[in-house]
Amino acid sequence: FSSCFHNIFSSHHNTLVFYIPLTYTIRKSNPPDPKMVSQVSLPSCSVLMVLSGVLVLQTTAVQSHYPRAYPKPSQTIAEIVSENENFSTLLAALEAAGLTGVFTEPGRYTVFAPTNAAFEKVPSSDLNALLGDKEGLTAVLTRHVLPKLKPADAFFFGPNKVKTLNGEKITVSRYWRQLNVNSSAGAAFVEMQDIRATNGIIHVIDAVI
Repeated sequence: FSSCFHNIFSSHHNTLVFYIPLTYTIRKSNPPDPKMVSQVSLPSCSVLMVLSGVLVLQTTAVQSHYPRAYPKPSQTIAEIVSENENFSTLLAALEAAGLTGVFTEPGRYTVFAPTNAAFEKVPSSDLNALLGDKEGLTAVLTRHVLPKLKPADAFFFGPNKVKTLNGEKITVSRYWRQLNVNSSAGAAFVEMQDIRATNGIIHVIDAVI
């Protein structure tokens, strides 16, 4: 029986951990009866303890350090935006600023993408003026873009200061699976996370920042 496993000291948990084969034979009764033997399946990592001569097996959850598996994306950020009717205002803004081509090229961008409903929160006179000001529009749009790939779980819990494509700093706050974005111009809630593209990732937000 003892040859079925080996023990390793885990400095992280400061406990003795036994790595046990997936399926093995143990005696199961109370008090133990050598005649009562059953096959059980166990997780690959369990903690083995002996309390007052009684064998106690306590399973532990082991978190994988491998990244979550996602389907391989087939569209660029520009293609996703152009094919989603909820991003029609964003698409018009990108075209007016001459930025559409940026998001068709290879890269590792993170885009906080305002929906049409988000743009509707901006007074129409201000929005029309912005669409006619290429320099100002470019500054606003590039404030919504990070020059690196940042899926939701890449942000630490609490506030994260990050630099945008135009050099400004914004704050992305993570509370469990919820993300909020704050800039000097406004705040937004991330309504949908981790829309993956071949050249980056999109987080959908409910306001223009």
